[in-house]
Amino acid sequence: MARRNPFAPPRRRRSSSTYQSTYAPPPPIIVNAGPKLDLDVLKQAYEWVPTTPMVGLKAAVDWYSNHVIQLLYQAPLDADRQKTYETAVKCANLGNDGYNMPGERSAAWNRALHLFEKVWATKGLPKLDDALAAKAKPSVLAMQRVINNLNEALGPHIRYSFSLTATERDYRFDQPEIILPLAELNQLVGVTALKLALDELKPAAMVASQKFVGKDPADPKFNGYKLDGGKFMTVLPLMTTQVSNWATTMDRDAFKPVGKVAPMPTATAPSPVAAPSSVAASATPGAPKTRTYVPKTPGGRDPRLPVDGTILTKTHKGTTYQVRIAAHNSFELLSNGQFYSSLSAIGKVITGASTNGFKFFGL
Repeated sequence: MARRNPFAPPRRRRSSSTYQSTYAPPPPIIVNAGPKLDLDVLKQAYEWVPTTPMVGLKAAVDWYSNHVIQLLYQAPLDADRQKTYETAVKCANLGNDGYNMPGERSAAWNRALHLFEKVWATKGLPKLDDALAAKAKPSVLAMQRVINNLNEALGPHIRYSFSLTATERDYRFDQPEIILPLAELNQLVGVTALKLALDELKPAAMVASQKFVGKDPADPKFNGYKLDGGKFMTVLPLMTTQVSNWATTMDRDAFKPVGKVAPMPTATAPSPVAAPSSVAASATPGAPKTRTYVPKTPGGRDPRLPVDGTILTKTHKGTTYQVRIAAHNSFELLSNGQFYSSLSAIGKVITGASTNGFKFFGL
């Protein structure tokens, strides 16, 4: 047995308290659950598919593009799913190509979403087919009508649209456009249609009167556009006249908030009611024609209209147009996916002149 060196310093014996304080327990291990999927945005995009398919499909495709990392977490792709994913990306890019027709872009996005759902079938994501089969929500229809009213009142000088992800207004000057965030659009539902159009007169005229003067290298924040005062003084009166003509066609609806329009009745619309003799058209030759009065149902629906979902077809100058009768007294022109407040407004879009919508579509 080895003896201890007598010249070494004495050993210091540590107490039990010193031993316990020196060796503290290790910190707990925190397990990260991984990135979280924000499904609310995808569900919100699908809510717009029944009313505005182009907007809803585009927002859903963008959601998949922005959540690739979250979707791939603990779910790597095998060879077959990788091939399906690459095909979905090609379809999405084809839909994002602005040179394609709206029908082609919509079909490409539809195909891309179905492929994305196939790749991540185990994630429990919302399904596109369920959104296509669902009915439009009244809140979505109301916000869509706000956009339609602005486009009808201030067009063709400027275009209004909206974004599901933006947090503030976005102004486009190359092709005059104002993009509203969804939160602001929801607040505008409670504003009367005419007041909203008048409030938007000045900002719309300013956006439509921008002139490109070139970018300044010394000022990177300058986008190269500057207000053209002469053009503004020309565009503003034109827009004011356009709003006045639009308000005349809207009649009493111009003074109603979109969010307070009476809902459509669920029962089938009754047959047309005969006009009173005091306002019926005179059969005497040469007598002045009088306007036939057609009373509306308690829900504000014209009894001459077929049930919701009916497709009206009209051929004008060799081109066939289809209009879908939607809920809440709105009408969708299927060729551009836009909603309008009357058949007369759609007839004006098709013919370029004011026309009686019921007569134009044979109602």
